[in-house]
Amino acid sequence: MDIRNTARETSAKSNDPLESLAAALFRPMGVDGIYARTPLYEEVIERLSAFISRHREPATEVLRFPPVMSRHQLEKSGYLKSFPNLLGCVCALHGTEAEIRRAADRHEAGGDWTAALAAADLVLSPAACYPVYPLAASRGPVPRGGLRFDVASDCFRREPSRHLDRLQSFRGSVGSGRPSAWPTSWGCPTGSLQQATLSSAALAR
Repeated sequence: MDIRNTARETSAKSNDPLESLAAALFRPMGVDGIYARTPLYEEVIERLSAFISRHREPATEVLRFPPVMSRHQLEKSGYLKSFPNLLGCVCALHGTEAEIRRAADRHEAGGDWTAALAAADLVLSPAACYPVYPLAASRGPVPRGGLRFDVASDCFRREPSRHLDRLQSFRGSVGSGRPSAWPTSWGCPTGSLQQATLSSAALAR
């Protein structure tokens, strides 16, 4: 697929370049910030991933995380002190089969079945770096040469918006290198490796 030709074709249909970019990369799913990804989007991601892999430092640990993580571990990382308004917690119907059935049947009767939901032990990962902290903490003191990670995850932040830089569901990636060259990151704040070191120490306590 020719990315440049596709961009020119979509730009010709609108005076808004962001709208043209969105049309080329995404398909709406009925909620702001939640989109289906087109083949063009996936091609860009694949090429970027290949570029990063070619330049990855030796001995870098590569990990790909699921879109959910332990609620307990995220709580220990201190996330609730910073951006609790962005966090998505996984909720589910609990109880016996009969109790769950009664809760679900409220919808058919015009009621609110979600009132019976209770928090599970999972949260949606707000950034790709957070699952790294407990892994690093479990290994004890950070070695003198540091730790190197290349991680990625589908992430979620509850901030509905039509702006392309404010997606609710997005693919977050983090690459870290030598202490003298702190990570360039997508989906995590700059300096996430220093943060990982501090959070890992806290998790180890």
